[in-house]
Amino acid sequence: MKQLDRQTIEAKALELFKPLAVYDFYQEDVTATVSIADSKQVLVEIGCMYESPKQDEAALEALRVFLGAEHIDVHYDISEGGCESCDHGSRYGYAVRAW
Repeated sequence: MKQLDRQTIEAKALELFKPLAVYDFYQEDVTATVSIADSKQVLVEIGCMYESPKQDEAALEALRVFLGAEHIDVHYDISEGGCESCDHGSRYGYAVRAW
């Protein structure tokens, strides 16, 4: 696995997963947050307010190659509700694990 800093990984993840927002106007709300980055694994949480970005095998494979990992998968789903009446401030998505 390549040794890359968190900002570089997050930037690449955003490049790959922003276009997967359910609606084009949600693309600016897509986030990528690296929670683990060491020599053995990388965990990137991909999220968006209101609705999860789509999961796409091609994007996962591109991230795997970029990271120089042997394996990649969707490790867990993210579901954090926001405002009770309008869901503002919510975050839905998934964590991508590469190792």
